[in-house]
Amino acid sequence: MAYATGSDAVIKIGSDTLTQCSAFSIDKTVDNAETSAIGTTSKTFVNTLDSWTGEANGVFTASVTITGTGTLTEATAS
Repeated sequence: MAYATGSDAVIKIGSDTLTQCSAFSIDKTVDNAETSAIGTTSKTFVNTLDSWTGEANGVFTASVTITGTGTLTEATAS
């Protein structure tokens, strides 16, 4: 389930702005652990670990020189 979606965002590497987003989404998943006591009639749970994934769409110009964009440049060239 989407935790956040929209189109008003920027993609940054460090403090350098890479591009303006045309769309993005962030998904958050939280694991639950059962904490029910033996003999109870209702289950109880607590939140444990969470994880995040995300996706962003934007325009990347390979000629932009920003430290750390080597991986992005390699990905767009293939």
